[in-house]
Amino acid sequence: MSKLLITSRNEYTKLGNSYIILNMEYKEGLKLPIGVDSYLNVRTNGFYIDKTLFIEELLELAEGSAVLVTRPRRFGKSLTLSMVHEFFEVNDKIDKTEYFSDTAIWQTKYKEEAFKYPVIHLNFGGCYGDTDEEIKRQINNRIKLEVNRIFRKYEDKFDEIDKQLFVDVITKKINKNDYTVLIYEVSEILNRIFNKPVILLIDEYDLPINGAYTVGVYDKVIGHIRSIFETSIKTNPYLKFALITGVMQIAKESLFSGLNNLKVYNILSSDFDEYFGFTEDEVKEILDYYHFEGDFEEVRKWYDGYLFGEKRVFNPYAILQYIENKFTPASYWNATGSNYLLDKYLINPLSKTFEFLNEITNGTYFVSELNLAVNFRTIQDDFETMVTFLLFAGYLTINEKYDDGKYSLIIPNLDIAGFFKSLVRTKLKTEVNVDLLEALSKSIIKGETKLIEDYLSSILTSFTSFDLNCERNYQMIIVTMSLFLLRSYEVKTEQNIGLGRSDILVTPKENKENSFIFELKYIKEGSEEKLESLANEALKQIKEKEYYKDMLNKGIKKVTLYGFAFSKNKVKAVSVAISNRKS
Repeated sequence: MSKLLITSRNEYTKLGNSYIILNMEYKEGLKLPIGVDSYLNVRTNGFYIDKTLFIEELLELAEGSAVLVTRPRRFGKSLTLSMVHEFFEVNDKIDKTEYFSDTAIWQTKYKEEAFKYPVIHLNFGGCYGDTDEEIKRQINNRIKLEVNRIFRKYEDKFDEIDKQLFVDVITKKINKNDYTVLIYEVSEILNRIFNKPVILLIDEYDLPINGAYTVGVYDKVIGHIRSIFETSIKTNPYLKFALITGVMQIAKESLFSGLNNLKVYNILSSDFDEYFGFTEDEVKEILDYYHFEGDFEEVRKWYDGYLFGEKRVFNPYAILQYIENKFTPASYWNATGSNYLLDKYLINPLSKTFEFLNEITNGTYFVSELNLAVNFRTIQDDFETMVTFLLFAGYLTINEKYDDGKYSLIIPNLDIAGFFKSLVRTKLKTEVNVDLLEALSKSIIKGETKLIEDYLSSILTSFTSFDLNCERNYQMIIVTMSLFLLRSYEVKTEQNIGLGRSDILVTPKENKENSFIFELKYIKEGSEEKLESLANEALKQIKEKEYYKDMLNKGIKKVTLYGFAFSKNKVKAVSVAISNRKS
C-alpha cells in the first residue's frame, strides 16, 4: 500500500507506511493536541497522524454488521470515531471536503461515500455513579444529548410527528425505560428522511459496565445496556453498520448474546492493527518536527513495546506528553487512569499475585490461553482473566505466540513498569506498617541481620492470606518487597551466575556502590539452632558457587551476601560483605 508524508496542502514526500499531516502554520509554542478527541479541532489546530484508511478497511469489513474494536485507553479510539463521524455524516449546510481532501482516504474510491449518511454517535465515557440508577441516568442523558444534536441539525426536515418525539426527549417527557428503544426510533426517522441507512457509533461502551461492577450494581446496569444494544443494533433494520469501541471485550453471554452479526477486532487482530497508536516512523517524524535532539532509544524504552495484531506501536498519549514536557521521560499514561479493579483484585489471591509479579518483572509471564471475552462475574476468581484484563488494558503486551496456542506476555515499557511498582507498593503499605517496610529496606542496605530478622518476622505475620509452606513462596515475598522497597536497584531471580543458579540478585541501576545476593532455605518446623544452621548453609552456598564474582568483575564496589532460613513467620539471617579490592 503506497502511502505518503503530507507536509503541506500541495507538497508530498514518501514515508514508509504512514501518513502525517502537519499544520504548516506551526510555530514554537503551538499547543499539542493532547486529549483532543475532535477530528475537526485536530485538523484545524495542529498535526494529525492520518489514520483515515481505517474507513476503507471498515467499509470492506463492516457492511450490515456490528463491529467491536478494542484498544487501551488514550490510544485514539475517540478521535477515530470522530473522524468516521465527520467523514460519513450527511450535511448540506457545511462543506467539510477540505478536512479530508488531503488525506489518504480521499485517494481511494471510498471518497464517494463521504457526507452521505445520517450518523448517530454515542459516547458513554464518564458514565459513572454510586448506584445503578445514577449510572443508567448518565447513559440515558448521553442518548438525550445526541438526540438533541440530531434535532438541532435537521430540524427543518422533520414533520410535526417526528418533531414531537424529539421535543418529548428534550423536555424529559418520556419514561426512563423508553431510552432503550429511542435509538431505533431515531434511526427509522433518519432513514426515512434521507433514504440512506444509518451509521451508529458507540464509544467507550464498556466504561459504565466497569464502573457498575466496582460499586456492585453490575447486573442491573449491564441489563440496561443490553436492552439498548438489542433494540439499537440487533433488531434495527435501518443501520448500514454499527461501530463500537472500548477497552475490554465483554463476554458475549453477558452483553452481546443477541448480536449474531457481531465482528470483534481486539488487540490480537491483524485487521485495523495500524490505526491506533504511533508507529516508529511516525514518532520519529513527530519528534523531528518538534526539534528533538535526544536519545531515541530512551523514548523507545519508555513508550514503545505494544503489539497490536502484527504492528508494533508507541503509546500516542505518552509521546505527546513527552514532547509537551520538553522531552522529559516520565510515566504519563499510567498517571491518567483509575486502577480500581486492579487495586482490588490483582492482589487476590496474594500468593498467585506474587508469583505473577515474580515472573513478569523478570521477563515474561506464560499463559496457556487468553480469556479474550471478560466475564466480570468471574474476574476475581479467575487469575488468568485478570491477566487478560491487564493485556487488553495496556499494562501487558504479547511477546510471542506459540504453535500450541500459548502466549508469553511482557511489560511493554518503563511507563508501565512504574505502574506495577506503584500498585504493589501501595498494597504492601496497606498490609504492613509503612515505617516497618522502610526500616527493613535500610537494614538490608546496612547489613543489620538482627533487625532484618525482627522486621521480616513482623511482616510475615501480616501476610495472613499467604500460604507460607515452601521456599518459593518466601522467595516471592522477598522479591516483591525488594522490587518495591529497593527502588534504585534491579531485582532478578533464578539467574545463572558463577557456578550455579542464585535465588535473588539485587544490583544498582545507576552506580556501582553495593549489590546483594539472597539465598533462601525453608523448613516446615525448626528450632532456632536448625534455622541458624540452614541460614549458614545458604550463605556457604553463595560462597562456594561464587555467585558474587561476576558482580565484582563488573566493577561493583561491595557485594553483601545474605543467607536466609524460614519456618512459618520465624526468620534467621546471616550475612557477609565482600569488597572489591580493585576499586
